[in-house]
Amino acid sequence: MANPAKGERTIKIGAKTYTVFFDMNAIAELEDATGMTMPQIAEVMQDPTRIGVKFIRAILWAGLRRHHSEEVQTLEDAGNLMTEADSIADVSEALGEAFSAAFAKDAERAGRQKKRTK
Repeated sequence: MANPAKGERTIKIGAKTYTVFFDMNAIAELEDATGMTMPQIAEVMQDPTRIGVKFIRAILWAGLRRHHSEEVQTLEDAGNLMTEADSIADVSEALGEAFSAAFAKDAERAGRQKKRTK
């Protein structure tokens, strides 16, 4: 079961519910898979016109590594899940929420520090 307080989100694909989580290992795997740095990935995620199937597949694969690494071992496995999904838009939305949630605490912390320095 996903823990939203930790930034985990769920995605229902077919009859199964998956937990997506972007820890530092997932981010590193995603950087390797896309050839982009984390800030570049975040930038692309803000512009839907720049998001392609390979990008979504890589994000799904990296986000599932922590809780589903036995089932989703390769990018192709993630692509197969995408094929089973009722809606790629729903998958993309959940991935975006999970990716954003992974950095929400850092953003909150930075905001608090900024307020203190004013």
